[in-house]
Amino acid sequence: MVACGYPRHAPAGTPVVMDGVHTRIVGRVSMDMLTVDLTPCPAAGIGAPVELWGALACASTKWPSRRAPSIMN
Repeated sequence: MVACGYPRHAPAGTPVVMDGVHTRIVGRVSMDMLTVDLTPCPAAGIGAPVELWGALACASTKWPSRRAPSIMN
């Protein structure tokens, strides 16, 4: 998955929504790529919608901006 603009310091476990299913980042954001755990998304495939920021991803109690360390945290 392309991660242009996604925080490089987002930790493993940061939530994402893949094809409407809540899942997480595996490992670290590397350059402009990231890896998503597809275990809970067996029907996901090429072209499946992914939400990194937004209403579904932010519905989690651990949404990305709270997981990524910053000056404000």
